Amino acid sequence: MSSRQGGRRTTAESDEFASSTLSTASASSSSASASSAASTEVSTDATDTEASTNASTDATDTDASAATPTTEFATITATATITEVTTETITAPATGGSTGNPRAIAAGIGVGTGIAASLILLLIAAVFYRRRKQRRADPAPTASVVEESSHSSLELSPEQLRAGTGYAGLPNRDLLLGASDSDVKKELRSLGPLIEAHVTAHYHLNAVRATPESLHASLRQFGLSEDTRRMVVGLSIDPNTRHVAIRSLLALVIFSNLDTHFVGSLSLLPPAVREFFQSRPRNSEDRQDFLNELALVSWRRITTFLMHENPQERTPLRPPPSVKPQVEALVTELEGFLFNFASMDDAQPPFDQRASLEAVISQCVEFGYEVFSHPCDWQFTFPPQEKGVVVLPGLEKLSSSRGELYGSPRVVLAPEVAPIESSS
Repeated sequence: MSSRQGGRRTTAESDEFASSTLSTASASSSSASASSAASTEVSTDATDTEASTNASTDATDTDASAATPTTEFATITATATITEVTTETITAPATGGSTGNPRAIAAGIGVGTGIAASLILLLIAAVFYRRRKQRRADPAPTASVVEESSHSSLELSPEQLRAGTGYAGLPNRDLLLGASDSDVKKELRSLGPLIEAHVTAHYHLNAVRATPESLHASLRQFGLSEDTRRMVVGLSIDPNTRHVAIRSLLALVIFSNLDTHFVGSLSLLPPAVREFFQSRPRNSEDRQDFLNELALVSWRRITTFLMHENPQERTPLRPPPSVKPQVEALVTELEGFLFNFASMDDAQPPFDQRASLEAVISQCVEFGYEVFSHPCDWQFTFPPQEKGVVVLPGLEKLSSSRGELYGSPRVVLAPEVAPIESSS
């Protein structure tokens, strides 16, 4: 009995020591919530200590000599437990009035952050995929598709190709403008009287000493056909048809050298144009290639635009100063034939005849440059005549202002034909 009472006193002393130590730890704590948590944990540890002490007391009933060591061990255990809990409570951050598990709170925050990050990543991925899809909206055709389309276009008939021609890739605002058909026709008609006045004023109707052979040879450099040269020589020898023959010769030589479809060494077009046509390979004379015609129309329009001094004005191309040597070269070649008929009296000096011829050709060149830079494609015509000769060429339009080639030429002006009156 005395041993049991001694064990109970030991238990009571242990409880008092634990309570005293707990009070000290609570006083040193700076946070109310931390102190509450520490008290709860200490109470639990104290209860465990009491249970351990009771077990030691039961053991003491059988061996009274072991009571004192058990009491000392219980006291040391309680003290160590309280000290450890107090240290952890002081270093832990205050959490207000909440007593929840910090690990659970941290886990919740981590889960929320992960969800938010996942949503942001999904949003970025959606935006990136949408932009990439827009870039691939019009994918480039494969090489086989391009090759098939190119071969199929070459196999189309001229009628099918003509329907798809034009300047879809070249905006019309970047091309030069041209006069209306009526204005072009009026300007060409005005050149007929100018040529006629020059011929009437500077070439006589007297007999000539030149032979038909020498006159024929002096016309070879102009690229005229054999029949045309024979016709010009025969009409020039006859005083009754001389002026008509000279007018026809001047019209043929001047306007054929202003036509982009027949560019020769004496061309009055820009030197770059003449060199380009002379460097091209000779095509077959059987039929004109349709694609080449379309390409030349496009080339001409772009070339005149780039040659313009101020293309923003979109006015017709004007002859540059460099055209003067070309005019002089053509006059020199013509003089080899015309000097046989030029007036040589004091009233008509030779230089007047030459200066007048240069002025006539220069006037025609201005009109030729306007036609050359026109959006439409034009062609001068010299159809053969049975009862007369052409003294002013006709004019045909081969394409629209958008560069679309017509199925057949459209006559804007018929050639001017002068009747032939022979002395015989």
